[in-house]
Amino acid sequence: MELSKKIYSKTGKGSHALLSKSRDLHANALKVLSYIDGKTDAATILAQLDMLSEKKFLDLLTQLVNGEYIRAMDTPEWDWEANDFDYRTGMVVDEVSIEDFLALVSEQESGTEEAGAEVRAKTEE
Repeated sequence: MELSKKIYSKTGKGSHALLSKSRDLHANALKVLSYIDGKTDAATILAQLDMLSEKKFLDLLTQLVNGEYIRAMDTPEWDWEANDFDYRTGMVVDEVSIEDFLALVSEQESGTEEAGAEVRAKTEE
């Protein structure tokens, strides 16, 4: 793999790994993953990461691609007729604790809003 103007985007697995600070990835891989935004090309990201050599950066990109944490974006112009069109995008889902879920359910059952307002305020922070 050579450094190019290629743009990468996070997959769902990559977004989850970054948010959960996955122990499956080395700290440098998580650092590179944090710069992947689907807009910035690889050469620009490397310039922002002065702590990494080009070889180490390319090794980390390869590791992230092979682990399906990121994927290369082919082109901004979609070929709708192609058989290999991949329309999947990464998505981040926030999880609710069982306590918060039960508080929301009990609010609906009891008709009071105090418990629900407290949970909503906590999740909006």
